[in-house]
Amino acid sequence: MTETLVIRLDPADQERGSWVAVDAEGRRIGAPGAGALADAAAAAAGRRVAVLVPAEDVLLTRAELPVRGAGKILKALPFALEEQIAEDIEALHFAAGRLQGRTVPAAAVDREQLEGWLAAVQAAGLEPQLVCSEAEGCPAAPNHLNWLLDEHRCLARSGDGIPLLVEVAAVEDALRYGPGFPGDAEQARHLSVYVTPAAMERHGAALEALREQVATVEIRLLPDGVLPHLAAGIVARAPINLLQGPFAPRTQVDRLWRPWQAAAALLAVLAVVVLARQGLELMQLQREEARLDAAIAAAFQQALPGARMEDPRFQVERRLAALRGTAGAGDAGFLEAIETVGGALAGNQGLSIESVSYRSGVLDLKLVAPSVEALEAFRQAMIRDGRYAATIQQADPRGDGVEGRIQLTGEGA
Repeated sequence: MTETLVIRLDPADQERGSWVAVDAEGRRIGAPGAGALADAAAAAAGRRVAVLVPAEDVLLTRAELPVRGAGKILKALPFALEEQIAEDIEALHFAAGRLQGRTVPAAAVDREQLEGWLAAVQAAGLEPQLVCSEAEGCPAAPNHLNWLLDEHRCLARSGDGIPLLVEVAAVEDALRYGPGFPGDAEQARHLSVYVTPAAMERHGAALEALREQVATVEIRLLPDGVLPHLAAGIVARAPINLLQGPFAPRTQVDRLWRPWQAAAALLAVLAVVVLARQGLELMQLQREEARLDAAIAAAFQQALPGARMEDPRFQVERRLAALRGTAGAGDAGFLEAIETVGGALAGNQGLSIESVSYRSGVLDLKLVAPSVEALEAFRQAMIRDGRYAATIQQADPRGDGVEGRIQLTGEGA
């Protein structure tokens, strides 16, 4: 059975209040308590926590909306209620009850006021699942005008309508300024009054006098004050929970996740940086591979014009063997020289080979380079291991670059 600790905040001091525990049927469990909110924390262990805020600080009303869905309703409420509210709607927080056809019960409260209540409650070690106006606990009996009467305050509800707080100096104030009897004027009028001992002493005679004006007057004394009855009303009905939108209570997952959010964000940024770097390196490698493939294809077409390139090394060796009867050392030298050219080309971007010729151990290259310096860097790369000698035979300007010829000779060639 679910138990609820209902805490009623003190209108004069939001860090103090009174509280009572009730079961799922609204029956009281133990004696009510009162004092600093921190004192209520022990009674909240293992129980759902509901906080009742002063009725005078929360507007309860209804609105007709053409939309459905909690998110859309919350967005539409401020505009639907704008004409009913004199305050700046930007400073208010709105909450919605259960949709009834096209009509939705609604509540409006000053956002800073709500933040203050929640700060005081949470500072006391309490995590409420429900925050609502205390007026929502007012009795609701069909065909009755219902009063929850204290010495100077009356929570009044006509049938199951919207509850209203009335400041009363006399019972007549509740009749004059509060909601009227349900139904039309010809129907019998019934009054149900829930009254504290102090209020009974003050207003008892006036209440008895009302018996002559209405069909029935039912008076119920509340020896422990209004809180137990408010608590029972909150549990029995579905009040408008102010904890909606940005004030919606966090789930257990949210509370566990919150301390790790910063670390997770940092990890996500790091992952993006690493992936971006790897992607850039992959693109560079792909470009280098494309350049090498182009160089090999050019050399292959020079050696075997018109042939389809499948396995360049094997095809060239087979062709040389067919032409000379065997694959001699000179043939192997040609392939080694081509490999040297390919390795040097990989480290020098912007170069492109236009033709390759090989004869009697000498490899001639015709290529285009961005500059004479790039041409020289390519030559230096080919002779780095000391196996070859390379000389620039020609270097002529061509557009934005240089057309060059390099001759490669040496041990392999």
